Amino acid sequence: MPIRRLRLLDGGVAPTRLVMAWVEMPSLRVLRSEQVYASADPDDAGLRVRYESANRDFRAALSVDARGLVRDYPHLATLIASE
Repeated sequence: MPIRRLRLLDGGVAPTRLVMAWVEMPSLRVLRSEQVYASADPDDAGLRVRYESANRDFRAALSVDARGLVRDYPHLATLIASE
């Protein structure tokens, strides 16, 4: 996962471009996806990572926990805590 591999939670990581594979559903077609990740300032809710798609006009500040697990990915998913 880019968050851990790039050590984004350590802070101070400049924007880094990566090429990823995106699996389209339900066709299972594999698409090239250029993505940019960087450290971001933490907010009151916790740690944050900056994400930007290089293929389309989408940017987000991802909220993550201390392990790098995404808690909130705007417009896509939110982690639901289990008890």
